[in-house]
Amino acid sequence: MLRVTVEVWPDGRERGKRIIATADIGRVKDGTLADYEVELQEVKLGSIGDIAYVRDYPRWSTTVWDLVARAIAAALNSGKEELPTRPLPDYEVG
Repeated sequence: MLRVTVEVWPDGRERGKRIIATADIGRVKDGTLADYEVELQEVKLGSIGDIAYVRDYPRWSTTVWDLVARAIAAALNSGKEELPTRPLPDYEVG
């Protein structure tokens, strides 16, 4: 199991840091093409969406960050390994 932790460091200092979110990524099918499940949690909101899956992932083909990015993308976008549309800002830039 991989756990990705998001911390906030007030004023850029480790002292006073606090965890604001986690992603748990677990392998559910072994082999060269493995399946993973991911669950996202935010401290204030709890679970974010449903458990999502990355299927037939080619293990050892790239860095662990590729798996992390795909798992987070799948969890945020109904199981698709792509990022959802970026929200529009609440203000006009210009």
